[in-house]
Amino acid sequence: MRIRWWIGAGVLSVATVALLTATFATDRTDSVTDTPTRRVDEAWRMHPIDGRWRGANALGPGDINHDGQTDYAVNYEFDQRYVAYLHPAAGSDPTVQWPSVDLIPSTLQPGQGVASESAALADLDGDGNVDLIGAQSGDQQAQLIGYEPGIRIFWGPTAAQALDASAWVDAGRITQTIDAGHYHWVTPHDIDEDGDTDLLVGGRVLFSTQEKTGVLWIEAPDDPAVRRDLSQWQVHDIDGEALSGHQALPTDVDEDGDDDIVVANADFDTPDGQEEVVWYENPGAGTDAQQGPWKKTRIYASPDFTIKPQLGIGDLDDDGHTDLVTQTPDDLLVFRKTDVDPVRFEMIKVRKSDVARWIPRTVRVADVNGDGKLDVVGMLSHEQANVPTDTASVYWMEFADKRPTKANWTTHVVSWGPGRTMNIPTLGSKWDQANITDVDDDGDLDIVANNEEWWVEDDGELTTWDNPNRNPESVSVVWFENRLNERPPRCKARAGTCVIEAEQPSKIGDGTWPERAQIPGAVHNYVQVFNGLDPVRDCRNAKLRRQKCPKQENGVLAYGASEGLHYDLDLPAGDYSIWLRAFVPARFGPYQGSAASDSAWIGFGGEQLVIGEGATPGAWTWIKVPVEVAVDRGTTPLVLRARERGFAVDRIIVTSSELVPTGDGPDRTP
Repeated sequence: MRIRWWIGAGVLSVATVALLTATFATDRTDSVTDTPTRRVDEAWRMHPIDGRWRGANALGPGDINHDGQTDYAVNYEFDQRYVAYLHPAAGSDPTVQWPSVDLIPSTLQPGQGVASESAALADLDGDGNVDLIGAQSGDQQAQLIGYEPGIRIFWGPTAAQALDASAWVDAGRITQTIDAGHYHWVTPHDIDEDGDTDLLVGGRVLFSTQEKTGVLWIEAPDDPAVRRDLSQWQVHDIDGEALSGHQALPTDVDEDGDDDIVVANADFDTPDGQEEVVWYENPGAGTDAQQGPWKKTRIYASPDFTIKPQLGIGDLDDDGHTDLVTQTPDDLLVFRKTDVDPVRFEMIKVRKSDVARWIPRTVRVADVNGDGKLDVVGMLSHEQANVPTDTASVYWMEFADKRPTKANWTTHVVSWGPGRTMNIPTLGSKWDQANITDVDDDGDLDIVANNEEWWVEDDGELTTWDNPNRNPESVSVVWFENRLNERPPRCKARAGTCVIEAEQPSKIGDGTWPERAQIPGAVHNYVQVFNGLDPVRDCRNAKLRRQKCPKQENGVLAYGASEGLHYDLDLPAGDYSIWLRAFVPARFGPYQGSAASDSAWIGFGGEQLVIGEGATPGAWTWIKVPVEVAVDRGTTPLVLRARERGFAVDRIIVTSSELVPTGDGPDRTP
């Protein structure tokens, strides 16, 4: 390859960025020619469902508009609202932000919030419409998070009115739950098997009264005519003394035909001796004993649990018994059921791969790779605002042979850690809930997830929800696209032009280009540099945090510290121009090292070029690399790195023609 001329390409300073998701897509109709292949070992594309609000704190699946697709309810703890998301209609693009409706609690007043902790969808009143249920708590920071403990109900409208906020009715809180606990979790489930939907609820100690929420169920009235009277719903304790009821789940543990309850009981205020995995035996549907308390059996206890561990449920070894999985920072714990009379579990402690050893939260069980065996999906949470860039914040694990052992597991990365995303020390990237489902109807299972703590703002990271100056950029609700049957990321030139969507998984896995949730004006899926790492402060404690600190020049991180995005182009011999449709933000965060954050670095066939200096901030613009490159026929690599936080790209054009792209491009000049 020969370069015609050169524009200064010395090593420029760049802040470390991370792969929240490194994503790629070539032009799927014109550019990809290779046959489909299994690509499960590369990072998955992350697509935005919504990124407008802060504190996405739960993910409740359901079918609101009865179209057969899974919709979601999400509550926003810091921005004081519930949002219902509808899966895009058949034939539309599920990678764009989903249609949604914001539901604002009727009691909300400036300067106070409702402290929403969980959300779910179900038809509670039996009218055929899907309702939204919210679990609310109380917080000492009421202005930021709120204080309105209880189980809240929004009565849902008809499917045709699902996106009309005025058609949803805020019914307030179930009477017996008002100020009666710190409610963390709600799952709709017919506990007493009488044909209506009850609620399974859990929580922790309410700080203001020291009252334990425990694990409980709320019985729906038998008469449908009175179900909208929230005073008629009856609360029954399953375990009124439990210190944490986060993610209470129904499953038939003893295989007697009714659903028992499993819980991983640990929270920030749970004593080490009481951090445990337990199950509660259902006394039998319709019996007086079912009103509680239920018999509790400990499966496992350990001080190694961190805040709010979750449980995955499934028959891993296909022996007819349902198994359980959970995580500690270092280990995956598999509880393989070996008997039911009495119930016995064999615990298999699996030392996690180095890339997955961090503060865990989410865990689910599903057949990710389509081989007929169940796998484990795991997600991580920050420690002091940090999920290291060499750590997989989302991953999945598969075991060899027919039965899981402690040594036959392989870990695959879905999304790399973003590093330190926030400036305040107590908040950072925090994956919370997940639903494993086929979002795009392509025959493989994708991951829908919410990230509770990741945002930046113009005027500080902890402005109140009612501050008119708040302007969050959030990664709140997303879905990760399984790449099981995807074609390889290679662009083959047509008429001398390669048109590439910028999303691409990094081959190196260094976490360089996370996709952000949404920038107005984007017409394709895009990638954007995000950095929250202070190289001086964070790298000083590298050994403690297990954070690999890259090379620095003049006190800031260098371009060479990041591998960036890698594209393979099949091009005929000739001279080529490169265009990027890019967005340069008008503002940049602290710790970024330089005000000149309006440029990126292009490596084309091993050469280094600078692009974008002097671009207009705050707008999507076609930017041309000010160098024409001559290539020989064959595969030519293109590598893209950015100078620092914020530089976004949604399309790349490599062309030998006199092409000037406009709009979402490309357009040819006469």
